[in-house]
Amino acid sequence: MECKNAGLKVAVASSADRVKVDANLAAAGLPVSLFDAIVSADAFENLKPAPDIFLAASKNLGVDTNECIVIEDALAGVQAAKAAEIRCIAVTTSLDEDALQQASPVFIRKDIGDISINDILYGGSNAYHSM
Repeated sequence: MECKNAGLKVAVASSADRVKVDANLAAAGLPVSLFDAIVSADAFENLKPAPDIFLAASKNLGVDTNECIVIEDALAGVQAAKAAEIRCIAVTTSLDEDALQQASPVFIRKDIGDISINDILYGGSNAYHSM
C-alpha cells in the first residue's frame, strides 16, 4: 500500500496460474484492485528463471525495466529479474541468504515487511546489501 501511496505502479508477476495467484492474494488480504497488473504463468511457455513474466509485467505497467524493481523469494525469480535487467530485492522467506546471494540481488532482507519505501525508490546501486 505504501508503494501505491507514493504513486508507484505495482504488479504481481508469478509463476503460479491465475487462480492460485488470486487465491494467494485473497488469503493475504490483498484485493486484486490494489495492483495495476497481474501476470501469471497461464500466458507463458517459459517460466522463471526466464525473464518473460517480468518483461510482460513491465510492459503491462507501461514502465521501462530500468524503472522497475522486483521483490523475490526464489532463486529462479532473482535469476529471472537479472535476465530481464531489472533490479531485485530478495527476501529470505523461502531460501536462506547464502542461496539467494548466488544470483546477486541488490538487497537481501529477511521479510517483505523489512523492505522500506526508500529501498524501493533509491535502491538502485549494484552494491550488495545484506540484512
